[in-house]
Amino acid sequence: MTKPHSKVPPVLVTSSQKLSEACQRCRDAGILAFDTEFVMEDRYISEVCLIQIAIDDAVFIVDPMAGYDVTEIWQMVADEDITTVVHAGHEDMALCVQHLGKPPASIFDTQIAAGFCDLDYPLSLQRLIQSVLGVRLTKSKTLTDWRRRPLTDSQLHYGAEDVNYLLDVYAKLHASLEKHDRIDWTEEEFSRFTDIRTYQKDDGQKLAKIKGGRSLRGQSLVVLQDLCEWRDKFAARVNRPARTVLRDHLLVEIAKHQLTNPTEIAELRGNNLSRRDVKMVAAIVETAMQKKPAKQQNKPIREIETPRETAIVALLQAAIRSYCQDHGLAYGLVATQKSIRQLVRQSNGHTGHEITTPELLAGWRGQSVGKVLSELLSGHRQLSIETENHELSVRISRTQTKST
Repeated sequence: MTKPHSKVPPVLVTSSQKLSEACQRCRDAGILAFDTEFVMEDRYISEVCLIQIAIDDAVFIVDPMAGYDVTEIWQMVADEDITTVVHAGHEDMALCVQHLGKPPASIFDTQIAAGFCDLDYPLSLQRLIQSVLGVRLTKSKTLTDWRRRPLTDSQLHYGAEDVNYLLDVYAKLHASLEKHDRIDWTEEEFSRFTDIRTYQKDDGQKLAKIKGGRSLRGQSLVVLQDLCEWRDKFAARVNRPARTVLRDHLLVEIAKHQLTNPTEIAELRGNNLSRRDVKMVAAIVETAMQKKPAKQQNKPIREIETPRETAIVALLQAAIRSYCQDHGLAYGLVATQKSIRQLVRQSNGHTGHEITTPELLAGWRGQSVGKVLSELLSGHRQLSIETENHELSVRISRTQTKST
């Protein structure tokens, strides 16, 4: 077992010159550990307060709030020749798209990789480092205000800990993945980071998240769509979360009753728009009322799981957990309730309006547990409970065929 590299004092980067020097060292290394501290609770656009980068012999704490351009960092993250190691890095990588307009290029996520290496998923960074390296981190600044300046020594220490051991964890996990021939599996999962569609949300997704919006139809749905578009642009302009501009229930109320009278809108409880903005909302509703509703698409009826399907889903869950335990995979990475139900429904011939390959039968899942599940559903495998070392365990075995 190789000894983790010892902690090095973090270098605070507060100028363009220091940033360029740090980035050049990262490019020379060809691999870096990466993390950010950002604030999004009261913003439409996430505000990056700190960027932590580590290479084998240095840790850089980059302060974007010092007033200099940090685009060079995002360019490194989007560089195919540089491996960026992150832990649960989706939100950090979304910042790359936000600042650069393009997705990251070569990502290794230790949380995902751990799920292929006989560790849990999702696993916190603290638990992962302890499990892989035997190092216990002391995390005590999870609620700190990263916008405050000057940064304290304890904040710098906290930020450095987020990246100081990531490259050591990467080396251990990568070696395990190579040993078990699972590099391709992780690359399949990591490819989602490099697809810009991962970070885009269409209007349908936004509408689906509005509580009560699913019940609207026809003209009211047209009004809701236009109001959502206006709210989103307004929130972006003032850099506030969209729901603080006009609450979801108010959007639905205005759309449902197609309110075009500014006085009625202004009198809604919880409304905090200015008089001018209230008039704007009324005008949007009035304009939307002149539009012809799009032909209602045939939405798949929300499937109600039958008792038999519930039993089969539970059976497959047991099979997947048994398979994962035997093959060093994290159940949370392999399957979800939704993906299991999708497989069961397709096996029952209930494919809805679109026939797609169930997630559990695609890619690396299909190459591994998917084969077993298909054979279970076709009757070529069976589940049994056996006693092993004085403990009950689930066993998956091939169905015995009777000779004639």
